[in-house]
Amino acid sequence: MPTQSVALGIRSASFRLLLLGSLGSFSGFGLLLPAVPLRALNTGSGEVGAGLTTAALMLTTVAAQLLMPRLIARLGYRWTLGLGSLLLGLPAPLYALSSATEALVGVSAVRGLGFGLITVAGSALAVELVPGGQRGRATALYGVAVGVPQLFCLPGGVWAVESLGSLTLFLIGGLLPVMAVVPIAFIRSVAYDAIPRERATADPAGAGQAMSWVRTVRLLGVPWLVMVAGAIAFGGLVTFFPASVAPRTSVATAVLFALPLAMITGRWVSGVATDRAVGNTPLLTVGVGVAASGLAAITVASARPDAFTSAVLGGVLFGLGFGAVQNQTLVLMFGRAGRSGVQWASAAWNIAYDAGTGIGALLLGTVVAYQGYAGAFGLTAIVVLLSGVLTANRSFRRAS
Repeated sequence: MPTQSVALGIRSASFRLLLLGSLGSFSGFGLLLPAVPLRALNTGSGEVGAGLTTAALMLTTVAAQLLMPRLIARLGYRWTLGLGSLLLGLPAPLYALSSATEALVGVSAVRGLGFGLITVAGSALAVELVPGGQRGRATALYGVAVGVPQLFCLPGGVWAVESLGSLTLFLIGGLLPVMAVVPIAFIRSVAYDAIPRERATADPAGAGQAMSWVRTVRLLGVPWLVMVAGAIAFGGLVTFFPASVAPRTSVATAVLFALPLAMITGRWVSGVATDRAVGNTPLLTVGVGVAASGLAAITVASARPDAFTSAVLGGVLFGLGFGAVQNQTLVLMFGRAGRSGVQWASAAWNIAYDAGTGIGALLLGTVVAYQGYAGAFGLTAIVVLLSGVLTANRSFRRAS
């Protein structure tokens, strides 16, 4: 059977279409990520109910991601990305029909299935479409495409809750992922046997050996845990920081703008450093430390009503550190899984991100109820800092 010739590289049309489609899908996701918990809080569901909306979104996201390696093999990247965008976008207007906690959680659960599809397929395809020497920049550029929407949509979601009607907000949040199906439809499919020989690199997973979740966990365990720790902090921060500084909406807006901007910067810097053969592990350790220091500043800001500077500084530091952690763990996991395990590594990384985000929302909702916001954010700083111990382990450095 003849193979399809596929233009590879970060300048190829397919890679640009992937970035455009990801921009649309993640714009809808980012706009509603803070808006739905705030709607739950404003309509009497309380902190636990608000946390449940994000937790449900991430729970079904992870459930879908567990099936993704085999689903991509059956459907291909375009169908998987298109289906995921529709599942993410079409149910969003239903948020406006009811403010009951059960309804908000149910809609979030359906949308999470779509988000699970696009996250794994998108990051895996970003690597499939480039030669090995561009892997760091490709993951960084993909990170920019999914990070720019958070830059504008996270604070925009907070503003829209107060300034737009519920129906308008949720219509926009649903339309953006649906529109992303158009560029996705024109991405040229990748045939595994059409990938040039120069893309083949050392395959730690073992050429010809079938990947499985057991093998994936054994190969990728440490960077996966580091990613989970950072995602727990991110999920808790996005879900509860706006409420922690209420009614100072300007503080929440500033932090939710600074955070994704810094995350984009951190991902790009780490991606360029990776392609220039700067060691992954030291940069990962530094990223963890910077992220933990940012959370410490956020903890101070949530306890002091006048700590605007501390809040913004904390958002910037956490964003820079977590951005570096995102890119470095992703590159490490792709490298350890090898060519035969790209989709498994992508699924594992996205599960770490999304499961951690959901756990963070649910865990901090419980902690806030007993220890307040400062206690909850302080706990996340400790969790992130402890994850840095794993990256300093000598055996981990040798394996990297």
